[in-house]
Amino acid sequence: MNKKINISLVGGQPFPVYAQILDNQPDIAILVCSKATRKYAENVKALIELKFNKIDIYITEISDQDNKLADEAIKAQCDLYCKPSTSLTVHVAGGTKPWAILYAKHFGGKATIVFIDQNNVIWNMDTLESHRLDSTSITIADVFTLQGVKISSTSFESFDATDAKCVQEIKQLRKCNFRAFNRITMDLSSHPNLSSSSSDACSISWNAEHRQYDCHFEYHGKFDKVVDKSLSSPHIKHLLLNTGWFEYEVASLLNHWPMTDQIVMNVNINYEGQAKTVNEIDIIVKTKHDKLLFVECKTQIFDSTAIDKFNDVVKKYGGLGSKRIFITEVPLKDLPKEKCTKSGIPHFSMQSILKSEHSRLAFFAQLDDYMSNINER
Repeated sequence: MNKKINISLVGGQPFPVYAQILDNQPDIAILVCSKATRKYAENVKALIELKFNKIDIYITEISDQDNKLADEAIKAQCDLYCKPSTSLTVHVAGGTKPWAILYAKHFGGKATIVFIDQNNVIWNMDTLESHRLDSTSITIADVFTLQGVKISSTSFESFDATDAKCVQEIKQLRKCNFRAFNRITMDLSSHPNLSSSSSDACSISWNAEHRQYDCHFEYHGKFDKVVDKSLSSPHIKHLLLNTGWFEYEVASLLNHWPMTDQIVMNVNINYEGQAKTVNEIDIIVKTKHDKLLFVECKTQIFDSTAIDKFNDVVKKYGGLGSKRIFITEVPLKDLPKEKCTKSGIPHFSMQSILKSEHSRLAFFAQLDDYMSNINER
């Protein structure tokens, strides 16, 4: 029986390397890297060994500076592996462009040369036949593991009916007195040891005995209004104090998008072996085509630097195939709108999306189109 050997060129994007190996399911996987990209090769190797111990996987370094040395190393691989007893596949989506040319030069006609694009379509570069990656075993956490970081997050499925009810009650409190609501929730969020806070005849206090927040809100103007609520649910602290109610509404909307496969919220990113959170993402959606959509949720954007920070995080951890959008409660003002346009980040407002069923379906159609576009390198 022929041995299946898969040779993958490793660059700065480890996900396509991992995904193609999973698709091919070889007996032996060889990761070709440079000194600079060895860390990504090691991340791929570790995850393959953790999840697929039937695949023997090895790392080999070749020069990314001296093409003559690279050519000699690739020719040596060809002499070693191109035998009647082996079935060879060479994946050229990573590494350097000269590497891809040299592998085609030496392995052409002796191996199947493949390429996986940003839409996770795997191409046979000899026949130009293609198929879409079918890898339900890939999780959102796996994508981050390949970048050398780990995440903690909350699955959207963990929110229940009491959470949904609390979101509606929180919105009533907020509408009663926007200014007081924002001041109090920000105060409690910024000072975790506080059990109560008040402003402008409004208050929120933690009731330890009943494990609930007791809220009293007043508005005195043209129409006097008083709202009293006791809020308790599995995620009440996040929903009430960290604009989690808005993130939940956005996640609920995206849960009805036909392309959604998995949603995680309140994503904290940190490096392996370190407890300190280095970045946060409000929502990540994994689609049925195994692509990630990063979603930043803001009731409104007051500081445009948040756009740059979000953009950098997605580029750093999501890889070339990932996408990112801003969703705000109301339409953006001119300055952040211009910043989003310059950064190539689509932006939407819940006010506009939920105007009608037609506008909701139009939003989903825009997402479909956006997710299928190829990002610029």
